[in-house]
Amino acid sequence: MTLHLRGHVLTVTANPAIDLTYAVPRLIPGASHRVSAPLQRAGGKGLNVARVVHQTGYPALAVAPVGGTAGAEFSSELSASGVPYALTEVAAATRRSMAFVDREAGQTSIFNEAGRPLAATEWNALSVLVEENLTGAGVLVGAGSLPEGAPADFYPALVRQAQAHGIPCIIDTSGIAS
Repeated sequence: MTLHLRGHVLTVTANPAIDLTYAVPRLIPGASHRVSAPLQRAGGKGLNVARVVHQTGYPALAVAPVGGTAGAEFSSELSASGVPYALTEVAAATRRSMAFVDREAGQTSIFNEAGRPLAATEWNALSVLVEENLTGAGVLVGAGSLPEGAPADFYPALVRQAQAHGIPCIIDTSGIAS
């Protein structure tokens, strides 16, 4: 199947994370483990969608709020990856997600920090950033969890923004604000 879009894939990740992946030969609960430096990537569901879209050769643009030193790491990794992005600066530090890979068992355990609350003005800035980048988009993708205190209508508002521009919108989330 061939997909034909009339514009870029615009992804919105309201609760981005720095994804850290640690690998150990064998994970023993309650034990101390020595690990090498982790694989570190900008992440969150929407960002991961943008990364895959970009890697397959389709135009993509990842939109997210970032803050603190983790936000700077997020931005730096995105720059190095080549994934096009537009970020808005927020006061809350970007969260981290840690994966621990047990090579022997072939299992991965994931620990996701909760996203920190954003101020109303920061939610508004994210909405404005989305609006500024809807021109030329072929589809809007809103994906992932929302941080604590997110507007209850965040994802429905994204759908309305996409509809106002006549483009389809895909939402992939769970929880109360879905």
